[in-house]
Amino acid sequence: MPPRSIPPLLTPYTRLPPELSLILLTSVLGATTNWLLLRFVHDALTSSGPVSGFREEREVNGEIDGKKDGTGKEMGMGEGGGRVKVVFVSFLRDWEFWRREGARLGLDFQYLTRTKSFTFVDGLTGLFTPAPAPSPAPAPAPSTPTSPPPLLPPSESPASTSAGPPAQPSRRRTVPHTPTNANSHIQLQTSTQTQRQHPDSRTGTVLRSAKIQDIEQAILAQINALQDEEGGKTSVVLVLDGLDLVLAATATGWGGGAEATGTVTAMMEMVGSLREHVHALILTTSADAPFLHQIQTPTPPTPLETNHAAFVISLAHQARLTISLRLLGTGTARDVSGVLRVTRGADGGGEREGEGEGEGDGVEKEDEEEVEEKEFLYFVGGDGGVRVFERGA
Repeated sequence: MPPRSIPPLLTPYTRLPPELSLILLTSVLGATTNWLLLRFVHDALTSSGPVSGFREEREVNGEIDGKKDGTGKEMGMGEGGGRVKVVFVSFLRDWEFWRREGARLGLDFQYLTRTKSFTFVDGLTGLFTPAPAPSPAPAPAPSTPTSPPPLLPPSESPASTSAGPPAQPSRRRTVPHTPTNANSHIQLQTSTQTQRQHPDSRTGTVLRSAKIQDIEQAILAQINALQDEEGGKTSVVLVLDGLDLVLAATATGWGGGAEATGTVTAMMEMVGSLREHVHALILTTSADAPFLHQIQTPTPPTPLETNHAAFVISLAHQARLTISLRLLGTGTARDVSGVLRVTRGADGGGEREGEGEGEGDGVEKEDEEEVEEKEFLYFVGGDGGVRVFERGA
């Protein structure tokens, strides 16, 4: 594992954000946010001190994580001193991918799941497929009758002069082949193996419906389950990876209210509702030029491009922080994977304490100054290690 999981230049941005914050991570083709998203999860799960499932204690600038921020509250601790837990919803990649990548950072997601510190919701494998029917129990094999053999009439009996004992009629009975029973056994065995490989399948965290209301209810159920573990003293960080995929697959245009599936309005309503139940929301979307800049070209934009641009721009206006990844404009390089840009957003989530008052203005201004807009270069190594550095360094 790399000696430093979080690059020092990213530490001010990956630490636990203020309450009701929205963090937006955008990517383009060839510059994904997988490694960056895992650093946010890593910091949320480990910054409150020793956490089960973390194999190394991280040190930044000579101080162990758990130090206090400007508000006097220990970083990584929720309201009332509770722990920080993570609900991770991914619409782009499955459990096995994130489990493997998390292990590179020293995070044992399987152990964290068992200890109720981490919950993974699979929004990829079953979102557009019907729920598998329960496998029927194997039927018992039909019993073989044990009736005595039929008696032959004297005219058909063997000749008494034939050598050896009289021949006995055969009692062998052909049992018909039952492929249904064999297939049932195979299905039960395969289902058991699948549940062992994906522990989420047996906890009911695989999304089976692409409707906005169903997705929201399933996520809320997982959030409430983690919060109830410690009597409501838990701060939950929600991660939505690739929510724009649901929009692209089911979008029908603007309007429609909460009853319509896949509309931009319903999607934003769901995001706003989920933010009310968690400490912070981290959301990843695509920001490729064809999606966001098509409106500037003479060709009329398609509904997919219009909806995607409206969704991403709306999120950017509400976000406290936007981190965008893109490729180098001058081409590829052996020691540079891409460009990372940090942009301060409008922070539209929640009410600000003391807003409009002299003392409150000072606190809010100090909090906003923590987000410093910068641009870095980054390099992702083959072993999962990441270097983030400034231009010219």
